[in-house]
Formats: sequence, structure tokens, C-alpha cells
Amino acid sequence: MKRNGVKQYARNLAVIVLLSLTFSTVLYADSIIIGAPGTAINSVPFGGGVGSNLGTRYQQAYSSVQFIGTGPVLITSIAFLQGTVGTGGIFAPSNYTFYLSTISAGIDTLSNFNFDSNRGADNTLFTSISLSGASPATFIISGDTPFLYDPAKGNLLMDIVVAPGGITAGSLGFPALYSARNDATGIFSRYHNFATGNIGFGLVTEINFTSVPEPATFVLLSTGFAGIIALVYCDGLKRRDLASFKNTRASERKAANVTAVGSSL
Repeated sequence: MKRNGVKQYARNLAVIVLLSLTFSTVLYADSIIIGAPGTAINSVPFGGGVGSNLGTRYQQAYSSVQFIGTGPVLITSIAFLQGTVGTGGIFAPSNYTFYLSTISAGIDTLSNFNFDSNRGADNTLFTSISLSGASPATFIISGDTPFLYDPAKGNLLMDIVVAPGGITAGSLGFPALYSARNDATGIFSRYHNFATGNIGFGLVTEINFTSVPEPATFVLLSTGFAGIIALVYCDGLKRRDLASFKNTRASERKAANVTAVGSSL
């Protein structure tokens, strides 16, 4: 292979390596289902409360361990799934406002009375929706504002404020029931004023998200692009200098030929 060919091959190889490093980490959409498979069904909170309970506040805390390998994510939607037995039913009519936050407290150590104290410092309004009528088999809550969650910073808390609430499950017909667990200690726990049951209780939850590159990835991206630009720039300078050198040499040869012709006359 000629010298110029070797140089061109090296340049092409360098560009390929830089591009592969730059784009080795890409954004992707994914989901996880926490608590599956469900071992029970539950009307709390979407089917109403039990007895004289207020039925106005529901929180569910998810262990960050469930997000191992995801890195920071933007949560875009949350879904609840109906179980195989006793599915269907109707929503307890109310407005349901969803908040998400990151908490440093353990998922089994939150207050079942002072709900506001359970919220994390980054508590964010996810969405607010009005529910009534028949409940779908898969109940999807899409966020108006995606929530940035980094499992390395703590556990995830979902907080639902129900207004006016106070609907007794079954008082308006068969209540909305969704797949649940009452034996999920270490996975999730719930805190609420709908009924009883906290530690290890909760709804099987599908969380949909988009990955977020970590800071190191942004450094890699910028370094890769800078390297490519520098390589192209240097290559351009070399080509320009080579062209200038060739033109100078051609002018010198032309001048030398003219001198030689003049001397022979």
C-alpha cells in the first residue's frame, strides 16, 4: 500500500473509532414492572376506600433496587394492570393528582399520617386527571412533565392526592380493581387513608421511561465530536499546505525554465 493510501486508511480508521465511541451510548425507551406477578387484587385507591376512611391520600414507595442497571431515567408514564380474577369495575369518581419524588428514607419507614413529610425535596407534579366510569384493563397515566429519577439518589415515591375523595368502594357498583401484592416487603410499600395494610402492600406498577446519559457520556460525546472536527481540520490544513507547496514548486520550475531559455539565446 502506498504512503498516501496508508495515511488515508489511518484517517478513516480514526474517524470510525471516534464515531463508535461517541455514539456507543444512545437514548432508549424502556419499562419495568415492579411487583409482578401480582398475587392479589385491590380497589385502593382507584375503586374507593373502605368504611369511614377518608380516601383522599395514597402513596406508594418503590425500592431503588428495582431500577438496577437503568441509570438516571425520565419517567414518562405509569400503568396499573388488572389481575386475572375480579377484573373490571368502575372508578371512584374524583380528581386524582399524581406527584413523584426521590426519597432518602427507607420504603418501609414512612408516615401513615403526615403524608407531606414523606415527600422528597424534588417533589414534582406529574399529572392531574379526573376519573369516573368503567376502568380499563390497563390504566395508563401519562405525565404532563416527565420526572427525572436517579436510583443512585434514593427510592421513588408516588403520591396521589384524591379530591374530593371519600367514596366507599362498591357504593356505586363493582369497584375498579388492579393487580396487587400484600407480600412485597423490600419491593414496595404503601401509605394511605383508604383502608389498612402498609408494609409490603401495593399495586403492581409498570413504569415507562427514557434513559438519560450520565455526565461522563456527555464528556465522551463532546470529546468525540471535538476529535472528529480537529481531525477534519488538520486534514484540511495538510491538503491546503500540500496544494500550496505544489503550486510553489510549479512556479519555481516555470521560472527556472524561463531562465534556462533566456541563457541559451
